[in-house]
Amino acid sequence: MVPLCTPAEATEAVNQLEKSVNSKLEATVARQIQAQFQTSGKQALQETLKSSLETSVVPAFEMSCRAMFVQVDATYQKGMVEHTTTAQQQFEASLSPLAITLR
Repeated sequence: MVPLCTPAEATEAVNQLEKSVNSKLEATVARQIQAQFQTSGKQALQETLKSSLETSVVPAFEMSCRAMFVQVDATYQKGMVEHTTTAQQQFEASLSPLAITLR
């Protein structure tokens, strides 16, 4: 009967197996940790970005739009007054002296 392996060979085989398992386990754990950090980091970044947009960017944009429309309205109102005044002056200039007297 021939022995399968000597105790020294068995110890060496166990050591090699342990090294192989440890390196594969370390790689697997490292990948899992990296994936977990990427997922949670991505979620945290998205939540922070959303919060920042809701608290800073959106209100500032709304205020800018409001100011722009106030300016547009003021310019429109001024233009309408100028147009009405010009139209009134042209109308009055077109009246004959008789119409002015009858007025």
